[in-house]
Amino acid sequence: LPWAEEIRQIEFPIAEKLELDPELVRAARAAVSAMRLDGFRPGCAENPVLQKHYAAVQALALGEDKPAETVDVLQPDLQALEAKTPLFRE
Repeated sequence: LPWAEEIRQIEFPIAEKLELDPELVRAARAAVSAMRLDGFRPGCAENPVLQKHYAAVQALALGEDKPAETVDVLQPDLQALEAKTPLFRE
């Protein structure tokens, strides 16, 4: 944690009369909208390291020789990427 004297308010200068080109604003909005992942919710992907740890703890608690295999859902879907490859080459 920082010391009390290390905490300070930072003020950023804001231009008084800032006018942006409407086309630039539209392009920026389109770029941000294109990055949205519909159906993705934070927390819907499990931490693969924690899942492996939980499987090991469960195996130890149940006296199993080997923990259950865990699936890393954060890895890319290679089959789906292969199917989309022609779209990237255009």
